[in-house]
Amino acid sequence: MNLKSLEESSKRSKSLKRYSLNRKIKEKERKEQMTESVEDGIQSLSCASACGTDDAIETRENIEKDISCLKMRKEDFTGKQENVTSAAAVTVVSQELTIAAPRYFPAPNLPYNGNSTMHLTFMNIPQNNPVAYAHTYMTPFQSPGFHASQIAHTQSLASCSTLSFPATMWLIFEIFVVYFKVLFYWLEAAFRRIIPPPKKNIEDQTVLITGAGGGIGRLLSLEFAAHGAKLVLWDINKDSNEETAAQVRALGSVAHTYICDCSNREEVYRVAAKVQREVGEVDILVNNAGILSGKKLLNLKDVEIERTMRINTLAHFWTVRAFLPDMLEKNKGHIVNITSIAGSFASANLTDYNASKFGATGFSQSLVLELREMGKTGIKVTCVQPYTVNTGLVWYPKARFPSLYPVLEPDYVAKEVVAATLRDEEILLIPRTLALNFFLTGILPFKALLILSDFLQVGVYEHIPRDEKKSE
Repeated sequence: MNLKSLEESSKRSKSLKRYSLNRKIKEKERKEQMTESVEDGIQSLSCASACGTDDAIETRENIEKDISCLKMRKEDFTGKQENVTSAAAVTVVSQELTIAAPRYFPAPNLPYNGNSTMHLTFMNIPQNNPVAYAHTYMTPFQSPGFHASQIAHTQSLASCSTLSFPATMWLIFEIFVVYFKVLFYWLEAAFRRIIPPPKKNIEDQTVLITGAGGGIGRLLSLEFAAHGAKLVLWDINKDSNEETAAQVRALGSVAHTYICDCSNREEVYRVAAKVQREVGEVDILVNNAGILSGKKLLNLKDVEIERTMRINTLAHFWTVRAFLPDMLEKNKGHIVNITSIAGSFASANLTDYNASKFGATGFSQSLVLELREMGKTGIKVTCVQPYTVNTGLVWYPKARFPSLYPVLEPDYVAKEVVAATLRDEEILLIPRTLALNFFLTGILPFKALLILSDFLQVGVYEHIPRDEKKSE
């Protein structure tokens, strides 16, 4: 019995020794891995100082000093955290910087091109997973740098429960700056309601208008011509387009006519290339073409739904993609997207139309953000959202209180659109009292909005063919 106990004790002793030995081996491997991770981080940051640009050379000494302060945190096998050193932020300023640190970023070789200041903090979380915590503090930042920041932030947000004191102070400063900027622009907008900004001069500039053969498109052409612009008129109907051109020329302005089906991507690109060859660069692009079916969802034909989406939404993509590159080169131009208030508020009998206008409105707003991110703030984008316009597109509008929601006259809408374009307004609601709808949508629950909708009865009746309507 004693012999058996001795044997078991000997086995346990050997087992503990093996466990202790394995733990020491793992600890050694862990330290080696940690050291290698630190060296990779230092090498990655050192690459920035050897980029060869003047900006990088000027800051090389500072970078090397910061690298010497690079600190890591490790976790011992007892579960306690030992602070070997503390993390350091390294400032890198360079024209071209490649972050070659696959250990720290999921995707290696992330490019960073720009003059922004990126702060990279290399640290080791308790699970021994080295990550880079990146903050892009200086603006405007370039898109690749922003991607790197977002990737790093996603990887390390859970592990970095606290910020360093300088980072915390900087965050507080940023919050105050944002607060005062928001307040300033709110006051500026209120002031501009009383005293509008001056209108820009568009004399001899080229304005391209889609759907120029009639309705708002024709009136927009005449309004722009009155301000001395040269017109490029697009429409699917040759005769009506030529009639618009004749009226423009009667005002002493130049008009070029092109037949184009904006629902056809290849045709848009082909005609756009022809315009660029024959007329030159387009300064102002007005996406005006649009259609409306006005039927209930199950009464719509598939081809009607597809055509509505192609003309009201996709056509904006094709025209902007055709003419935006020239605007980007000179960081100058203006894109006007005529959408609808139906692009923000839905109505029965307009499922396809609402969807298409929501898409066009979202496209316009997203385009603003893309241009801002690219630093191309010289290119202006105006999103126009009018209520029902008396152009024959909507046959049967309805409103319980017509004085609150009057059907708009097209000449009034055209004047408002041109005025907003000349003042570089980003969003134009016609009438401007529609802003109340946005306010109510933001504060009221959905069921309350439904009650208001039932009470106001704003929308359209289903568009039964007119001959059938008369026979009823």
